[in-house]
Amino acid sequence: MTAKVYVLQENGYDFSPAEEFGEVHFILDSEVRPYASSQHNANFHAAVNEFITKYDSTKDNIVLTGSPIAIAMFGMMLAEYQETEWNLLRWDSRRRKYSKMTVKQGVVL
Repeated sequence: MTAKVYVLQENGYDFSPAEEFGEVHFILDSEVRPYASSQHNANFHAAVNEFITKYDSTKDNIVLTGSPIAIAMFGMMLAEYQETEWNLLRWDSRRRKYSKMTVKQGVVL
């Protein structure tokens, strides 16, 4: 099975450099809304929960993009899975490429 790169929020950026780490998939296609009853927020939770069931820490990676609120909410949901290692790709604008870092329980491994 092919490694995947999960991009948190689809936006106008070019994520082709992330393809070095796997096939790019987008988790969210819209923004979090400031209303508790918003369908966008229900879709956010459903999309993140679906991602969590598919994520394979032995090969998959995550690119955190989008609004700080969406990133914070995403992190809060991931924090519930304390035994899971999360592979994050960090963009280096000088080298124009991603580098990988792994975190578990808020600690860089």
